[in-house]
Amino acid sequence: MTDISLPTDSPYYEQVFVRFLREYTPLSDEDICRAAPLWHEKRYAKNAFFNSRMNVCTSLGYVLEGVFRVYYLDEKGEEINIFFFAEHQFCVSFKSFTTQTPCQYYVEALSDALVLEISFADLQELYRTSHGWERFGRRFAEDCFTVSQLRTESFLFQTPEERYLSFQAVYPNLALRISLSHIASFLGIQLPSLSRIRKRLAERDS
Repeated sequence: MTDISLPTDSPYYEQVFVRFLREYTPLSDEDICRAAPLWHEKRYAKNAFFNSRMNVCTSLGYVLEGVFRVYYLDEKGEEINIFFFAEHQFCVSFKSFTTQTPCQYYVEALSDALVLEISFADLQELYRTSHGWERFGRRFAEDCFTVSQLRTESFLFQTPEERYLSFQAVYPNLALRISLSHIASFLGIQLPSLSRIRKRLAERDS
């Protein structure tokens, strides 16, 4: 990146986010500068909600610190985890955000968290005025679709053990940061089954 002045109140925008963006999609210095004042830092305490069910998701977040989960309540009132967002991943309720309709899920911080956020209106303006950010939006939408399809296919074609190995590949070290009950819910299995899988894998690797 050339030596340019970024009009932003977030030191993380230049120190962390710009590096990520340049690897994620081609953006010019002009694109980077244009967006800088539109991204703002926001802190979340553990158990705070990035977005709640029946609320419209109005922001796209980039996780600088912390872990979030996306979950819903089944017919028995049990919490079912469907996604996690950790550092250097985008945090959003995608359908609610893109359609600006009420969300069917909860997006909750599992730890204290720091997020860079941009509003739906500001991002749409970037899409309208910048080919670079328009390409970002296309890449982001494609990634969200792919992640969603892989999630669905994991229940169709993978065993619980394979789902756990995939979880470890996508979220390295996350098992050390969140409860095993959250992981079991994400994998669609009971906690004792997860414990047996972990024990079996540990014995296989020893």
